[in-house]
Amino acid sequence: RVTTIPAISGGFGKPQRSKLSRAPRESIVELTAVADVPAVLDGAGDVIVPGGSVHVTDTRGGARLQQVGTRTSPPDEVLVATDGQLLAVSLESARIREIASVPGTPAAPVVIGDCTYGVWAEGATGHFLRACTGKPVPSAVDFKLSPAAELTFRVNRNNVYLNDVKNG
Repeated sequence: RVTTIPAISGGFGKPQRSKLSRAPRESIVELTAVADVPAVLDGAGDVIVPGGSVHVTDTRGGARLQQVGTRTSPPDEVLVATDGQLLAVSLESARIREIASVPGTPAAPVVIGDCTYGVWAEGATGHFLRACTGKPVPSAVDFKLSPAAELTFRVNRNNVYLNDVKNG
């Protein structure tokens, strides 16, 4: 069960309870929301959404759900970054769409407007990806980083910043 407590002016609304398509097979690794729709990544490597569930990876490789955000573009998908791919999983049917193949340890992807951002660390190399609606090919940039880097995105309004939380 998922409990949602809506924010209203001056406080919070009445809690609302809903169910995912099924319970996690193993412990919950990550929970996110795309607008008001929950998505779960469990310890078995399954993404569970209201419309079903799908196995995306062995989570020992470090799969990450997108950061909490608005609807994706195309709408009604949750993003999943694995140690080899950036995927979009339909919230309605749990069907997978591959956005790109990227090696390394992923950070949680983010969505701003019509663009999706992902980043992976692979040794001393970082792989940055931006995929925008209407652009046939995602743009990718490789960059140098510390092998001990721990990458994360920070979002401030419509700006996306990449941060190494260990080295600034």
